Amino acid sequence: MTGESKPLRILFVTPISPFSASSGAEQRSALMLSALQSLAKVDVLQLKHGKTTQVEVVEGKGKGNGCVIAQVFGADLSFRRYQPKPQLTQLVERALQCEMSGYDLIVGRYVWPVCQLFIPDTTPVIADLDDFKYRCAKEAPVTWASLKTRAEKALAAFFARQQLNRFKAVFFVSTLDQREAPHLISAVLPNVPYFSSDLREAIPGSSNVLFVGSLWYRPNAEAVDWLLMQIWPSVVRQVPSATLSVVGAASSITRERWQANPGVFAPGFVEDLGQAYANAALVVVPLLSGGGSNIKVLEALAHRRPCLVTRFCHGAFENELVAGSDLLVASNAKDFVRLMVESLR
Repeated sequence: MTGESKPLRILFVTPISPFSASSGAEQRSALMLSALQSLAKVDVLQLKHGKTTQVEVVEGKGKGNGCVIAQVFGADLSFRRYQPKPQLTQLVERALQCEMSGYDLIVGRYVWPVCQLFIPDTTPVIADLDDFKYRCAKEAPVTWASLKTRAEKALAAFFARQQLNRFKAVFFVSTLDQREAPHLISAVLPNVPYFSSDLREAIPGSSNVLFVGSLWYRPNAEAVDWLLMQIWPSVVRQVPSATLSVVGAASSITRERWQANPGVFAPGFVEDLGQAYANAALVVVPLLSGGGSNIKVLEALAHRRPCLVTRFCHGAFENELVAGSDLLVASNAKDFVRLMVESLR
């Protein structure tokens, strides 16, 4: 006579909440958690930066079936972020009421949060290498701030690569990233559109262009700046009725600067994103730097809107989305202007 097997128990470690969907990073976290919950009981550890270490066991927010949802403030964001911290680990284990060795699998959303936990070799760990490599197109602006960001990203990537042998396997967001580490046991876990029932028909006769993104993120803000400096003046001259909506969280100073351009509206974060897409004749993703793949592209297609992207942005989708058929792809600023004008006309 055999007894019942012990149910699997997984720990999902993430710095980004999987209980919200207001950004692409949150959407990926939410979808990963949902997938893991279809396999086993999943405890969630949201490891966040904080000057003092604090622990909060969160009631609700998906808690159930004996699962524990814990927020721990005190994560190290310096370049020591990849070092295991025994004291922090003990604090986490008390909050979760389970030692790291008690989990059958630990899944880390990004490399650094899971690296801060002291995990025994007997517990397998899988890391999600979303935004694994920061890339820049040749057209990307070169400023002291952008050079500083590139240097920081390169150094962080160097330290992260030293940790990869600690993982049983890894997820990449695209084949473009997967090619960077062919020696790893890996799988491509692509971004997908976050399900939404709020799909509306386009408003006839609209000449509104839409950009959606978290605008505190440098590549998104630089993309808007490049659009307004290199693209928008030529578009407005040829299509005087054209308007541009820049939707996403940004400072009031930045939004006021953008709105000084003719026909540009930057309302910040909006609750009714479905209406923003309904108003759009065209969605643009003029990114020239960043990593991973852009959920904003997939979201535009999920809302059944034509989407114009840079050649740089298309790189993460080149095996799935065909230029000229699935997406409009511009090779340079002049090409971007031409495709915008043709679309609006």
